[in-house]
Amino acid sequence: MVKCLICEHTSPNYRGLGCHIALAHGMTTQNYYNLYLKKDNEDICQVCGNPTNFINLALGYRKVCSVSCGQKHPNTRNKIEATNIARYGKTTPLLTEESLQKSHNKQAMTKKRATMIERYGYPNSFCTMETQHKVQQTLLKRYGNNNPMCGNVLEKYNGTRSSWENILKTALLEHNIPFEYEYNKDLRYPYHCDFYLPNTDTFVEINGYFTHNNHWFDETSQADVSVLNAWKEKAKTSNKMQMAIDIWTKKDVEKRKCAKQNKLNYVVLWTLEDIHNWIASNFEIRHDY
Repeated sequence: MVKCLICEHTSPNYRGLGCHIALAHGMTTQNYYNLYLKKDNEDICQVCGNPTNFINLALGYRKVCSVSCGQKHPNTRNKIEATNIARYGKTTPLLTEESLQKSHNKQAMTKKRATMIERYGYPNSFCTMETQHKVQQTLLKRYGNNNPMCGNVLEKYNGTRSSWENILKTALLEHNIPFEYEYNKDLRYPYHCDFYLPNTDTFVEINGYFTHNNHWFDETSQADVSVLNAWKEKAKTSNKMQMAIDIWTKKDVEKRKCAKQNKLNYVVLWTLEDIHNWIASNFEIRHDY
């Protein structure tokens, strides 16, 4: 038997509890879990720190965000090494004499190189003009610049905390405005908010990373649906794109709905210009939902 922590109704199992939560309280199982059961940083990948997906009420959130991180997790690595020792006598089969011989086979590498030159005129596919053109077009489309070391690309990604956040942090300090990073201690908004300003009870999110796109997702917008379909194609071979889809179409939508339902002072900043304008407005109280 499982008891509802809102009204103490008992259900035979977690599936029954999920049905009860939806029908009696109009709440998703994930929202219920976030409010009453979630532990600190439970939805953060134990390997890379990215957000992880919610499984269900019984299991909570995944420990890792992708297959790649799952393979890097210490528990997984220990199991793999134990299996390799049992099978090959070494922690990794690549250390066996046979594997080392294959990996250092100069004849095979020379043959592969010759085949590439014969077919495409280049020793590897990245050197082709077609590939280089695709790279340049992708950079222009995503960042407005064909050099990833120029413009806003560096401004968006600068270490573990983006330079955009550092700009806002500096401004808050200069104006002697108290704030907290990654605040998630308020049941009205049970997410890791980028900044929380206690003096004005304001929650601030900086949605500058590509996973948020550059606006709220609108399922009725044909343009947004087209972007989503394009992302889904990329997600077939990219865990990062799958994460972006979850954030833009689900998590961001859920956060926005939560802020609106609780009538929070809520500031969402999408661009560097948004940040500077909000600073210039003397950090006005807004409701960006």
